[in-house]
Amino acid sequence: TLSPKMHNATFAASGLDYVYVPMNVRPEGLPPAVSGLRALGFRGFNVTMPHKEAILPLLDELDEAASVTGAVNTVVAEEGGLRGTNTDGSGFVEACEESGIGFEEARVLVVGAGGAAAAIAVGVLGEGARELRILNRSQWRAEKLRDRLWVAYPGTGISVHDASDSQGAARGTDVIVNATYLGMKNEDPLP
Repeated sequence: TLSPKMHNATFAASGLDYVYVPMNVRPEGLPPAVSGLRALGFRGFNVTMPHKEAILPLLDELDEAASVTGAVNTVVAEEGGLRGTNTDGSGFVEACEESGIGFEEARVLVVGAGGAAAAIAVGVLGEGARELRILNRSQWRAEKLRDRLWVAYPGTGISVHDASDSQGAARGTDVIVNATYLGMKNEDPLP
């Protein structure tokens, strides 16, 4: 991960007395690791795969993005305990804005229905996308994400499309987002 270089450079440039240290935590070690970070007074920490969903019951509070996505990538230690958030969607939106891509009134197709797809969906709906289409191999998982999004964004046009009709799902969209694992490795085909 590039996170230590990125965060430590920011801390140094800002004059903050913090250090970002990567820690490899196995799934069975997540609960004691979180307890240890809490006990040691860490100011916060990041969470990555495969812990983004498993950490939820170990936290004291979730913000809206984490609640809707069902995944956490950032934990902040506060007076009331550990607050989980998900910055994947807002980070995605910000990166797109830097490239001149906006989402207000956009028709967006998200391929995938996992944590990244959920975070991106929250991000683009929060920016005023008028329509969100979800295309995923597992129909039930896409429907589950749609249902969670309907609760957070009532009245928004959110639909699920069968994976066998990717061309139909993409027809008329303004933006298509690959939120699957495909593409994580150089040799991966695009979905």
